[in-house]
Amino acid sequence: MKYLLKLLTLLLFFSTQVQSQCLNTISTFPYNESFESGMGGWVSGGTNSDWAWGIPNKTFINSAAQGQYCWVTGGLTGSFYSFGQRSYVYSPCFNFTSVQRPFVKFKIWWEGENQYDGTVFQYSLNNGQTWQNVGSNTDPVNCLNQNWFNTSNITALSTLASSQQGWSGTIQPTQGTCFGGNGSGGWVTAKHCMNNLAGQASVMFRFAFGAGTICNDFNGVGFDDITISEVPPDTADFNFMCTAIPLQYMFTDLSTTCPNVFSWNFGDPASGASNSSSQQNPLHTFSAPGNYQVTLNVQGPCGQTASKVYTVNTLNLNVLGTNPTCAGNNGQITATGANAAGLAVYTLQPGGTTNNTGLFSNLTAGTYTITYSDAASCSITKTISLTSPSSASWTSVNATNVSCFGGSNASINALASGGTGILNYQLLPSGATSTNGLFSNLTAGVYTVVATDASNCILTTQITITQPNEIVWTENNFTRNACGSNNIGYFTIKAQGGNGNFTYSIFPGNVSNTSGNFPVQQGGTYKLFAFDQSGCSLSIEKEIIEQDCCTSLFIPTAFSPNNDNRNDEFRLVNFFGSRIEKFQVYNRWGQAVFTAQHDEDRWDGKYKGMDCEIGTYFYILEYTCLSNGKKYTYKGDVSLVR
Repeated sequence: MKYLLKLLTLLLFFSTQVQSQCLNTISTFPYNESFESGMGGWVSGGTNSDWAWGIPNKTFINSAAQGQYCWVTGGLTGSFYSFGQRSYVYSPCFNFTSVQRPFVKFKIWWEGENQYDGTVFQYSLNNGQTWQNVGSNTDPVNCLNQNWFNTSNITALSTLASSQQGWSGTIQPTQGTCFGGNGSGGWVTAKHCMNNLAGQASVMFRFAFGAGTICNDFNGVGFDDITISEVPPDTADFNFMCTAIPLQYMFTDLSTTCPNVFSWNFGDPASGASNSSSQQNPLHTFSAPGNYQVTLNVQGPCGQTASKVYTVNTLNLNVLGTNPTCAGNNGQITATGANAAGLAVYTLQPGGTTNNTGLFSNLTAGTYTITYSDAASCSITKTISLTSPSSASWTSVNATNVSCFGGSNASINALASGGTGILNYQLLPSGATSTNGLFSNLTAGVYTVVATDASNCILTTQITITQPNEIVWTENNFTRNACGSNNIGYFTIKAQGGNGNFTYSIFPGNVSNTSGNFPVQQGGTYKLFAFDQSGCSLSIEKEIIEQDCCTSLFIPTAFSPNNDNRNDEFRLVNFFGSRIEKFQVYNRWGQAVFTAQHDEDRWDGKYKGMDCEIGTYFYILEYTCLSNGKKYTYKGDVSLVR
């Protein structure tokens, strides 16, 4: 047997314990006790009791639920509670004479051996002589019954509770023979209704804790922040909205706190059994348009009740029609709606025409549906048929689209038959007329062809003329090559839009390709084209000015003619498109040690076959730019080093 109970000791204790007396009874509610100002009249007792009030600093229970102070077993520190403990903390007395539905909630933390050690919350109506559990572990869970009794049989609650239900468990795993799991893992809020205590003049409560004689290395249990009050009242409320089905409404419960019984009366006796519902969020289809008083009665889990009534004004719609007098173009429908919420809209189908007046004119023969919709998205529909004499009808409606963006080469050919006499055609919005239904030289857009017979009856059709997307440049750049290249640069052009792939051309040059890349050998004005597969084109004109490469000359300031293949010669760099007129180098005595005869000539640091001495030499450079005939002169010095 896992627990060795000291039966004789417990019997002695229960035969000699002093029952508390209700000397000071609490009758003002709600009652709130946070234990921050003291023990609040709560008293501990029992066998091997180690309940403590204060600031906890245990292994797990290391703080109060709120504030600093609370009640815990096993003292305020450490992680052990007494062996064979049968202890409790009992409350002051409460007078529920004026309380119709008593309700309790508190914060609790349990951390003990699962199934064997645990605590229970109880009440007494006879000053503590006998105790009964508040609720059970099988009570339904709702917003007023939460975190209540997680274990059905706690071994160590023997002699404390006839039904050994309560809170038991630890967040630690099973270790050896010590059962783990099922702990609260922190402070949780426990709630429960106590309707059976309504009207009682003297009620006491206690937290009773039982522990075995092994596996007691746990924090135990703590409680804090107790509230005893009337059950939070329910407030009945709901909203409603129509559905896509005429006269059908969806009702949504908005009641608080958490009612669980619902009774609806839709004020619609003609709907028979459908006039009531016990669903929380029902649907109801009213039997006819009108005004209905809808009532919701709710009942909460602790027996509290509330009700709410709203008036539902369903939409109503009357429809009158006037038949067309000729070939179906002067019919009329007048719709009159009622009970709309906010601005109402009438919609005619087919056609999708909408207005706020309900008057629809210029209608042909046919069956029409009128939908009356209000700002709450409620709607009601009526159907009406209009008849008329024989009318003309379209036999063919054809169109050719614009071939190039912005063009005007589209056409429409619309032919009708029937009606009275000869048909005449008109194209809108241009107003052009035709006797054969052919209209040419049209741009892209939406057109209406109107056919009118001798009785002034009309027939219309709408035609959309399309055009390709506009051709636009995605790239039209000129990239200039560096001086000395064969070409001065090249064009890169790309386009998008139009029809299909593009062919690109350049003028002058008359060169075409699909890449859009064109080299340029000289300056001038160029025209670039992009042609799509339909022959539609886009062009751009660009002027290219040749770069003056004569000014890109670079003259070194030093050289080292030591035959190491690094800067061994004094020469002109980037000398393009120019002709040397004079290029001479002088020593410090004014003696010319080098004279260039050609553009590519270079001085190797020798004079008359002999190495010149290290030092500074002076040069004069005169040259002519071949592109513009401009002459340039440079004077400077260069250092000869070895």
